[in-house]
Order: sequence, then C-alpha cells, then structure tokens
Amino acid sequence: MARSILCVEDDPLSLNVRKMVFESAGYNVLSASGTEQALRRVETDRVDLVITDYRLGESTGTELAAKIKEISPHLPVWIISGLPSLPDGLGAADDFIHKMIAPQELIARVDDLLREDAKSATG
Repeated sequence: MARSILCVEDDPLSLNVRKMVFESAGYNVLSASGTEQALRRVETDRVDLVITDYRLGESTGTELAAKIKEISPHLPVWIISGLPSLPDGLGAADDFIHKMIAPQELIARVDDLLREDAKSATG
C-alpha cells in the first residue's frame, strides 16, 4: 500500500504542483486547504507525513503542527515556506523545508523519513 502524505496549502497552484510531484513518486496524496480541513484529515484518514505551508489563511503551519501533535504525537509534520527561516521557530513541527527545494531532493528526504519510520515500526 502506498504511503500517504497530507499536503496543506491554501494556494491551489502550489498544492497541485506538490501533489503531482509526490504522486509521480508513487505516494498517495491527500490535500487540505486550511487548518480545520487538515485536522479532519488527520483524524479520519491514514496519514504518514504532513507537509504544510507556513502561511495558512487563518493560522500558521507551526500552529497547525501543534494541533496535529495533540491528535497524533508521532505523526511527522514538516513546514514548507518561501521564508529563509520560520519567525516563530519549528514549534511542534519536525522539519523545515524551503519552497525552492528541488523536487528530487524533496522526494529523497520524504523517502528517507518514511523508510526510517517503516523500519522503526517493524523492528
């Protein structure tokens, strides 16, 4: 079964591009355009990784990460942003990725994380 990535992004174009990148690498991609929709997805769907934009209309990616960790403490949450660094730090998020990352590098990092996660779950 393909691993699932939840992409949270309020810009439809950015969301579609990210979705195409992950689907082309064989991942199942779920999407959410904001915090509430993302939280519902985490509660109802099988999600292996959340990648969220930092600037969401009603909140920030760090605020979303904290709420996700309340629901699922071990679910990895990465924040992606065009900013050089996060104004409020990582908070509950596990990693920060710059939006200018090459698609191949992004896929490699996701592959590494989910491979390590699968190893620790099995053994």
